[in-house]
Amino acid sequence: MKEGFKDVSFSLGNLKIWKGIGFALLIPMIICGITYSIAWFSGLARFQPPQGGMLEPIYNILGFQYLPIPLSFIFIVVLSGVLGSLLNLIPVMGEEMGWRGYMLTRLIDAEFSRPILISGLIWATWHVPIVIAGLYVEGTSALLSVLGIYFCIVPFSYITAYLRLITGSVWPSVIIHTTWNAIIQGPFARASTGDQTEIWIGESGLITAIIILATAIIMARIVNFTK
Repeated sequence: MKEGFKDVSFSLGNLKIWKGIGFALLIPMIICGITYSIAWFSGLARFQPPQGGMLEPIYNILGFQYLPIPLSFIFIVVLSGVLGSLLNLIPVMGEEMGWRGYMLTRLIDAEFSRPILISGLIWATWHVPIVIAGLYVEGTSALLSVLGIYFCIVPFSYITAYLRLITGSVWPSVIIHTTWNAIIQGPFARASTGDQTEIWIGESGLITAIIILATAIIMARIVNFTK
């Protein structure tokens, strides 16, 4: 591979990439929808209508507050995913240029064994200091939060890597990253309450990790990746 900015691949020039972007928007909504539905219906967390957030004025202008709660929440999640992706695009693009745009492709080019796993472990480890400092996820135990981050981020790295490698563009990995941050830190977090819910849901929750892992396994079988 040649070294350079172009090698990161910001191509948008074919239908495969746009399909990848569509899946990148949809996958986080499916994962969070399943995860939080399990928590809400099992009683591990309680649902509450989400309040606040920088996009709330837009929700009110569109009249979401007048819709039945299940329908209004779905609309809020979809709008948060789309608009939140745009708002977070620049900082996440910087991350993805490094993780999937450069590091992953270099590991593959260097013929490392399990390059996606290695890049995922590095990505998770990068989060550890801010988790311990309480700046990323909150929980009663820093150790459990750190373990949860590994269990969630490593399989999620497979999903983002598949999108990057299948499409040949970094854009789908940027969009899935921004969409994930926007909805799990936004409407899903504000719609959940209860004691010690961070054990089950959120970005280091056990249910979250299981659903992400299941999604990664399904994608691996569909695309037939073994790296």
